[in-house]
Amino acid sequence: MDLARIQAKIKACEYESVDQMATDVNLIVANTKAFYPASTTEFAKAVELQDVFDHERQVLQSITTKSTDSTTSSTSSSGTFLNYYSF
Repeated sequence: MDLARIQAKIKACEYESVDQMATDVNLIVANTKAFYPASTTEFAKAVELQDVFDHERQVLQSITTKSTDSTTSSTSSSGTFLNYYSF
């Protein structure tokens, strides 16, 4: 798994939830942290990726919660709310 694959999955609407995408992001972070020592740039970037993802996930979930409160559905016509969010 890598970020390019996650981007491709978003564009192809393969994720049905943020949790599914989080699983892939968490895998990248875990693999990087397992492979690289804590003193490396790669390890630091993995930690940064996790922090940024967690923050943006909270923002996205806040938006979709507000949207759900004001409408009957937070899904797009193709079935996933992630269609609205791409790189």
